[in-house]
Amino acid sequence: MEHVKDCMEPYLEVYEESEGKVPDDLTFRPSKNAAIVEIGPTDEDGDSRSALTESEMDALFHLARCVAFVGRIDAEIETEEDLEQYSNYKQAPDTEADSEKENGFKEFDDPKLSYSNMTEEALDEVWNTPFSRFDYDGPGRKINGHAEERQFGNGVGGNRVVYMHEYLQLILPELYWKLRDIANQALQAGKAAGLFDDDEEHVPISHLGIRVLEYLEYNHRGFGENSRLGWHKDADSIYTMVITLAEPGKDFDGGEFHIKGFDEENVLEFLPSAGCGVFFDSSVHHSVSPLLRGRRRSFPIEFWDEGESDSQHWRANPGSGTDQMATESCAVEDGIYQRKCWE
Repeated sequence: MEHVKDCMEPYLEVYEESEGKVPDDLTFRPSKNAAIVEIGPTDEDGDSRSALTESEMDALFHLARCVAFVGRIDAEIETEEDLEQYSNYKQAPDTEADSEKENGFKEFDDPKLSYSNMTEEALDEVWNTPFSRFDYDGPGRKINGHAEERQFGNGVGGNRVVYMHEYLQLILPELYWKLRDIANQALQAGKAAGLFDDDEEHVPISHLGIRVLEYLEYNHRGFGENSRLGWHKDADSIYTMVITLAEPGKDFDGGEFHIKGFDEENVLEFLPSAGCGVFFDSSVHHSVSPLLRGRRRSFPIEFWDEGESDSQHWRANPGSGTDQMATESCAVEDGIYQRKCWE
């Protein structure tokens, strides 16, 4: 955690500190045909009110890069002294000749393998390199559990993901709470429109922990037409909110979000502007269409009733959540997550 904080320090100096307040003029538009609420929908003039500022979106991207950068260094390395003694790390084979070497890997020196060299150039180099180069356990696409490039079981789709749970809570706490507040306002708008039942299973966001907190990137260059997400439900979660962090038409083409309507035969399509998003019932089938160009970045959050997930449970299963937040002094009181934990 401390190394990620150090990595973020230069960005926090120029980061416009979020006050944790949702814009007063942010609009929420419940659908008439599906259990989904648009956050900052486009109006008749083609304009939209972003839920997040440019600075907040940049901060999320920088945090994702820092987590990936620090995570690619062997998890057992804790100090600079350990790091100095660790001159090589393993890279997946590039050729058949390499694969014939011992253990199927080749060793090589990396002068940038240092916590003290977290420059913009070094961060970019790691982010723009296939994650498979940093997998210690064998050819793969994972960075020590902190980040991975995943391809889904049926071969339909894939994306890059950085698991952000405790990092967002501790390093950008006001932004963490702002995102919670956005979700709660979206939920209330949906309830007022009759989209979500007002019962024990559909409690306020303040009573729910976060099961999934991820930075996603769909990269056409890295995955091609497989940079997509097939039809699925967010199992074990109650609500899902996805904030778009890239501008459609400018940063990427394709990548539309689809969700099944109430009749299951009707499919709705959404393409939120940067800083805007959707909030929906996690049990409803949804998907992301193939990316045609560029990089589509988004920030999904899944809420459930089993406590806050932590760094040991990036995509928690029932029974693995914890009611203890990321800070020692921040425990849930009477089942409610409260801002005062950071005051």
